[in-house]
Amino acid sequence: MKNKAQNNLPEIHEVKFHDQNLQTFMIEDVEYTAIKPIVDGMGLDWEPQRKLIQRDELLSRTTSIMEVV
Repeated sequence: MKNKAQNNLPEIHEVKFHDQNLQTFMIEDVEYTAIKPIVDGMGLDWEPQRKLIQRDELLSRTTSIMEVV
């Protein structure tokens, strides 16, 4: 499913992943997704996974924490 971008907002896409729908969005031809829903869907605690991501050399350079209101 693809939602058309309006008011300069990124396009939101839904991607099927292990029988779940993940929402992704595109900014400047790069597709992003939230990691926390994936971690939650796996039944893992978010905080230890977030710390592992921050310690990983590659993932720490390609992730950011965003507050959603």
